[in-house]
This record gives sequence, C-alpha cells and structure tokens, in this order.
Amino acid sequence: MVTSTDRDLELWRLARTGMDQVVVRIGSDDWARATPCVEWDVRDLLNHLVGSNLRHITLIAGGSERDFWQARAEEQVLGVDPTADWMSSADALDLAFAEPGAMERTVDYRMPTGRALLHGRVFDVTVHTWDLAEALGAECVLDERLVSACLAGPLAEVLGKGLGMPATEDHEQLAAPPRSPLAPGMSDQQRVLWLAGRDIGR
Repeated sequence: MVTSTDRDLELWRLARTGMDQVVVRIGSDDWARATPCVEWDVRDLLNHLVGSNLRHITLIAGGSERDFWQARAEEQVLGVDPTADWMSSADALDLAFAEPGAMERTVDYRMPTGRALLHGRVFDVTVHTWDLAEALGAECVLDERLVSACLAGPLAEVLGKGLGMPATEDHEQLAAPPRSPLAPGMSDQQRVLWLAGRDIGR
C-alpha cells in the first residue's frame, strides 16, 4: 500500500532530480551569472541550496531553530566542487527524510514536523530549479506532479494555499504580497512562479 510518506518522499525525489539535472549543466563560466533571486548569483544560489539541505538535516536530527538561523547567517558551505557539494548534501537529506519516523517527528522550527520540513524543502527546490535554469539560459519545464502539488496538493499550504507568502525558510527571496487576479491563460507552472514572486514575463 502506498502511504502518505511514500507520496511525500516521491515529491522530494522529483524535486531533487529536477535540480540535479540543472546543477550538472553549470559550467565554469556560469558561477557569476545573475539569477532571479535578488542579490544572488549562481554560486550564491547553490550555496543557499546546499546550506539549506544541511540545516534541514540538523533540524530532523534534533537541532534547534536558533542554531538553524545562526548557521544560515554564517552560510558559506561550498568547497572546490560545488556540484558535488549539492549532490552529497541532497543524498544526505534523502537519508534523513527516509529515516523511520522522520515525517512524524516534532522539530524545533516554524514548520513543526519532519513532514512540514519536507514540504517546504520541495517547494523551495522546485522554485529554485526554475531560478537556476533561468540564470543558465536553459528552458525549465517543472514536473507536472510538483506543480499540481504546489497548487492543490500537500504543498499548497506551504504556498499559502495559492494566495500569498510561501512559508519557506528563504521567504524574503520567494515571497510576494498577495496579488489578484491572476493573468488570463496563465499555465499552472506560471501560476506557481507568479505566486512565488517571480517575473515570468507575462
């Protein structure tokens, strides 16, 4: 029987795989490219993503919210091979999310359970996948299952149920005040990005 945990882990797998496919396209001349995230270039964005993975692992293992934010303020985690850093941190987060009982575990954070952390991480990585692809000048078609989950599935609460600020750890980059109405003819992917504060050139 497929459980809610199985479905949630599959969403994380989809988000992580989508990011993997973009990260491996980063070339040696791409690190200083601007991204849709205010004040972040490609290296800054990947640094944030790797740091976020590591901080979420710490939270799931019992770390405190205070330590989480202190680590974020001091965040410089990339080494000589940033692509490998992303892969290894995502592998470690895979294991943390898949640990028995991790989804039900109470954590010291505004997303109070492991399951809520996973949902926030899926949303964050999904939107940043598009950000990174945009920075590289690559077309990005987000997985339909992730888009649907953002709008009407388990991630909808993270996205403020499609009405406003997504409750992710880097909401200052992702968030936009509630805006209505949506543009006619906007695709579901465009709607997710628009609700996340992205300029999608409509």
